[in-house]
Amino acid sequence: MYIIDRTALASSIKGRHENWRSESGNKDPNAMWISAKKYVLEAVSESQPIVRMAKRQHWMTPKTWKLIEDRRAIKASGAKDDIIREKSTAIQNACRRDRNLYLSTICEELEQHADNLQTRDLHEKVRQITRQFKPKTWAIENAIGTTVTEIQDIMNVWKEYCIKLFMRNRMPTINTVTIECSQAREPDILRDESIVERVNDDTSAPALAAINRQCIGLYRRKTLLLHPFKAFL
Repeated sequence: MYIIDRTALASSIKGRHENWRSESGNKDPNAMWISAKKYVLEAVSESQPIVRMAKRQHWMTPKTWKLIEDRRAIKASGAKDDIIREKSTAIQNACRRDRNLYLSTICEELEQHADNLQTRDLHEKVRQITRQFKPKTWAIENAIGTTVTEIQDIMNVWKEYCIKLFMRNRMPTINTVTIECSQAREPDILRDESIVERVNDDTSAPALAAINRQCIGLYRRKTLLLHPFKAFL
């Protein structure tokens, strides 16, 4: 294993060495050697810096990515600078070749979209090569303040929030009010209404009905008598 930060390694070994001396008082030399080797390896592993894996570009071919992985393994094994420099040169050439091939393919697609008057696809391809890539981060805090990053957990947090929001803004329940209705009596029948009702009803007022029929018959006879005189005028 290649040692990069010697200061961190010395500090880690110093703390572990004191514990090793206090614990290996009555041990045999073989056991002491095994325990010493163990704490030295642990100190070396602890002093190693955190390796952040670079994200692979979408236009890289598997062959170029394999060169990057090989260079990372060579650096970790402590190879010479000349070998690492040679690998870096090969990686740069491969990346440049892959990038140019990717852009050439995009340009051909742009020409096809322009010839076919496909403006939407044309602008989409232009944005694909001009915009800067911004990775999306999915992180949200739940009700107790814990950061949630999984998609399903984020959906559950939003679901709980919406439920609480709708429960808080919900209209209060209207209490049922009992309305006591008294039976209102109709107004008394007027005198004129009573007379008209009796006139229309033969059984209740036979005399008035007979008078009504006589008046109608007299009116008809007068009409028939006046009709011939109107013809001579």
